[in-house]
Amino acid sequence: MPLLRAIRRSDVPTDRPLLLLDVDGCVNVFDRERPSFFRNRYFEIDATGIVRFCGMGLGGHEPPGLRKTTWVQYSSELIGKIAETVDAGLCSVAWLTTWNEHAGVLEEVLWPRRRHLSLGYVAWPMETATSAIDGKLRGVADLFADEQTERPIPPLILVDDHAPRVGDDCSLSAMVPRSPATLTIRPHGGRGISRAEWVRVVSFCQTACAK
Repeated sequence: MPLLRAIRRSDVPTDRPLLLLDVDGCVNVFDRERPSFFRNRYFEIDATGIVRFCGMGLGGHEPPGLRKTTWVQYSSELIGKIAETVDAGLCSVAWLTTWNEHAGVLEEVLWPRRRHLSLGYVAWPMETATSAIDGKLRGVADLFADEQTERPIPPLILVDDHAPRVGDDCSLSAMVPRSPATLTIRPHGGRGISRAEWVRVVSFCQTACAK
């Protein structure tokens, strides 16, 4: 089973943005049917896959050793665009999700012809977090907390359907203030990342890499 490992600061390239990507509500989309007026705004959900894993349940709320099977449904076009952006050197990807190490099994479904697209996943404190997004952002803050290192922090992009609003005390820029630039995308949880939102991600990456 291709489980991912938690990334370390040294794993993160500093010459391109780091895309912190949630799974459910962003890549794995809950509402497959699109009303006609949404079809040009959102990617078509045209693919499904079965993910099987054994270990701690997703979200950490189920017993160790659990064997579980879950369906995912996603846009092959969006998945292709994520891979293209990574392969062009415009960003790196790290999963920031309740799937944690099991996102590696998901990657086998989404990108079956490559070993791993991502650097790994960002570990976060499930047991003490007041909410999933609180824990996730604390995990990101911990990843970049060492002020003694001279290794710079890259621009950061957070894509999460529960992301805090820009300006909130727990926003990405507030949690990692030494990042030179941040972008937060909060997709509609039922529809996933929209075309306009993905254009914003790519534009941010191009601008950051041009500096």
